[in-house]
Amino acid sequence: MTVGQLSVDLCTGAILLCGRCLALTPHHRKLLLRLARDHGRFVPRAELRDCAGIQADREDKNLRNQVWRLRKRLAQAGCRLEGAARQGYRLIPASASAASAATSA
Repeated sequence: MTVGQLSVDLCTGAILLCGRCLALTPHHRKLLLRLARDHGRFVPRAELRDCAGIQADREDKNLRNQVWRLRKRLAQAGCRLEGAARQGYRLIPASASAASAATSA
């Protein structure tokens, strides 16, 4: 599966950015693999927390912090993580997020 310059092999778990292995923390790796499996679709926050082993808290700050850090790592990859209230997060091409923002304005 390829999104922008990011390639994810769902069978082996290899994550490549511009053909080079992308070094990620265990939490970020698990989050990205889970989002890649359903890329383009929203994955509920609870499911992301469970698959990545992130401890739940009242305001989901732990998950939001991990997603924020992962977004920074993916900034140059041509893809982004989009969040939506009550729906979760999804992995999309950067151009798709700009297009969806333009149509909703």
